[in-house]
Amino acid sequence: MSVKRAAGLVGGLSLAGLGISAYIAYVHAQIAAQQIPSCDINQTVSCSVVLSSDYAYLFGTIPVAWAALLTYAAFAALAFWLVAGSAKAKDRRRFAGLLFAGAIGGAIYSVFLAAVAVLVLGAVCILCTGLYVVNAGLLVGSVLLLSAVRRETSRGREPASGLVRWVAVGAVAGLSIVLGLIAWEASRGGGGLPPADFVRWYDSLPTVVDPPRQGHAKGPANSPVVIAEFSDFECGHCAQVYRAFKSVLPRYRDDVRIEFFHYPLDTACNPALTRPLHGNACLAAVASECAAAQGKFWPYHDLLFDNQKQLDRANLVRFAARVGLDEAAFTACLDSDEAKQAVANDIARGTSLEVKSTPTLFVNDRVVRGSLAGDKLEHVIRIERERSQRSN
Repeated sequence: MSVKRAAGLVGGLSLAGLGISAYIAYVHAQIAAQQIPSCDINQTVSCSVVLSSDYAYLFGTIPVAWAALLTYAAFAALAFWLVAGSAKAKDRRRFAGLLFAGAIGGAIYSVFLAAVAVLVLGAVCILCTGLYVVNAGLLVGSVLLLSAVRRETSRGREPASGLVRWVAVGAVAGLSIVLGLIAWEASRGGGGLPPADFVRWYDSLPTVVDPPRQGHAKGPANSPVVIAEFSDFECGHCAQVYRAFKSVLPRYRDDVRIEFFHYPLDTACNPALTRPLHGNACLAAVASECAAAQGKFWPYHDLLFDNQKQLDRANLVRFAARVGLDEAAFTACLDSDEAKQAVANDIARGTSLEVKSTPTLFVNDRVVRGSLAGDKLEHVIRIERERSQRSN
């Protein structure tokens, strides 16, 4: 293959990756706005499961898709520069080698992300899989390009590129195995029964006759699993539950309903406390009620947990602007009796149910005190879902 054809192949694949990455960035925006992406097919083949996980972000805040956009744009620029054919022979070899090194890195990272999707998240992202295919193609195309450039600049002598070919074949083989695992996982639906010792522990937990309902709700009203959560925006363990919900619940969208109730561990509004613990928790709870008054409870809820160390009044107002609230109405609401009373009602309900710490979860009628890690949360959901199906 000639240099121009190989470079054209790499350039075309880079443009394809650029387009897919741009759409993934759009899906990130949909998820942030609490919308269901069109690429969600079911609980296993779901973009939102993968793209809402921590693995979809760099440094916890930057979507990987943004980095991919820059990478594919650089690949396309280098490839089409080589197509133009105006570079010196030394520069062509250097940049062909740079493209090959980048393609190797992209293939390895694709294998890592695909393995995480299947083995950790138990889900398949169609768009991400498209990028894995693009990256496999870029690896092959970059090998062809590097060989063509070396052949051209070596005056017809075939370069010794055996190692390059073996690396490329190994990377493509590894990627093919991971993609096969993804297809197998998607076909079987994922998720086995929880361990017997976990079921015994869960069954030993207390139950209540009248579990709390009618909090700030997310999920279908007829869900077989209802998780009522008494929480505190300044509580570290509550933030762990928030992250577990964010990672796990997209896989069970039709099966789980969340009901959120306030129980700030702050003497400013919670008479059950004998000493102050979280000095900004009451105000943060009131602020979330003010966001709810403008129909933005859940986006604001997420922002508070994502910025747990910045819950003073000035930041609460700043966060209101970030989620699109009317700032004047929000500020007035912070001092309103109505918002404070809504928090007080939740606290009274929690006290009547003997809530003493946060988080306290009522999973259907079962009481779970403390944080549930992602795998334990999944076990609980599967137990309750199976029991609900058996009873119907």
